[in-house]
Amino acid sequence: MTRPTFRREVTETVTSFNNFARNDDEPDNHPLLISEYSDAPLEPKPSRITLWISKILYRRVLGDELETMGMRRKSKDKLGEKTVMSNCCTPWKISTCILALLVLVEMIMLLLNRTNHEMITFIDGFPGLPRSTNSIFRRFGFALHAKANVTLQATTDPSQLVFVGPPSPEIDQAWEELVGDRYFKLLDSEVQFLDQDIELPLVEQLPVWKGAVNEAGSYGGIDMMHSLHCVNSLRKALSSDYYAGTEMLLLPGETMRLHLDHCLEQLRQQALCYADTTAVTLKPIITDLDDGRKMLTMLGETERLHVCRDAEPILNWVREQARTRGRVT
Repeated sequence: MTRPTFRREVTETVTSFNNFARNDDEPDNHPLLISEYSDAPLEPKPSRITLWISKILYRRVLGDELETMGMRRKSKDKLGEKTVMSNCCTPWKISTCILALLVLVEMIMLLLNRTNHEMITFIDGFPGLPRSTNSIFRRFGFALHAKANVTLQATTDPSQLVFVGPPSPEIDQAWEELVGDRYFKLLDSEVQFLDQDIELPLVEQLPVWKGAVNEAGSYGGIDMMHSLHCVNSLRKALSSDYYAGTEMLLLPGETMRLHLDHCLEQLRQQALCYADTTAVTLKPIITDLDDGRKMLTMLGETERLHVCRDAEPILNWVREQARTRGRVT
């Protein structure tokens, strides 16, 4: 059905209803209604009843768009003006209320979960520890690159301290400055706070020990410093001949191996805990072997930009606690 034909049929329908509603003896003195699709006159101008029915039919044809938009319609009658409000606003009001309720429940659950974790861990650090919420962008150093002759070379920053390489007093001093203050004396309030973890035994005190503990008490630190200590221990284990006289390498063989395994597991769990999702791409390195064969090495490229937590304020706080409270040497 074409649009002009459909409009003509609608006009005929409402006009017939109008003739039925009017008195038969009423004079027909309405002006003619001219169709926009034809120059021929159609029917007399409809009355208010005709217009009302036309609106209903037109609204059904358009799929009731006006109601779905929540618009207001005004209709006048003999007693005055009435405003008819569509009820289509009700669904979105209900949806909004449900969404607000879900958000409220989620916030309550997060607060309860946060409180539960703060009872057993220092999720926000020791009391007084600065909350390092600042994020910094950093490219990891000592990335490996392949030279033209397929030999590998690490990139270094001359302005930064060196923590790896053949053992030397300079490297040892860099590590001492980084992790030497890792364990400091705990305050009574901190010990009481830690002892709230009912799944672990109470924090014990260290006795005075020459060359290690100058004052008896409870000592501790933050996990970042402990992980760095583990990295340093693994570094020393790679050069066991050079560090043969150090305390850790004087441990019995099985105990020494157990300590290194502990450090490896500590670093594994910490990597999964922080779950850095910075992309690492692979670069092919093809090497010619002496027997004529070729070997493929896939080199991980780790120089992409990382988003890191700013550790400098935390390091400064740890050093200050060790200086003012005392530390394990």
